Amino acid sequence: METVTGLLTRVFRPGAARNAAARTASERGEAVDVAVEWWVESLRGREGIAEPALAPFAAALRDDLVTQLDATYRVYLEVVHQPKGALRDAALAAGLNLDAFPPATTMAVGDARVEVSKAAQAPYEQIHGRGERR
Repeated sequence: METVTGLLTRVFRPGAARNAAARTASERGEAVDVAVEWWVESLRGREGIAEPALAPFAAALRDDLVTQLDATYRVYLEVVHQPKGALRDAALAAGLNLDAFPPATTMAVGDARVEVSKAAQAPYEQIHGRGERR
């Protein structure tokens, strides 16, 4: 069905698909920038975090988020006692102290929305985006 819908959209509204893709890319870029900046600010000044290491951390995290959002609609960045997944990979690549990350923090990053839960079982707080939560 998606194939037929996509074909009809291109035939009857030739610029619509291109405009939608451009809007999604723009929203995704903003959401990723907000998410990365939030993590950088949460780490800045913490023990074991050298200021020069934050730039490579941010670049690695940004690249990973963009890649993952190409494949799915939402990416979760989690810290239990230490960061997991993309956060851990970016931190290790930049040489950051894994124990400096704020514990029990979870972030949900989507194309147009970023939410953070700052403690276990705490509700998510929207820090970027629009619309209702899915």
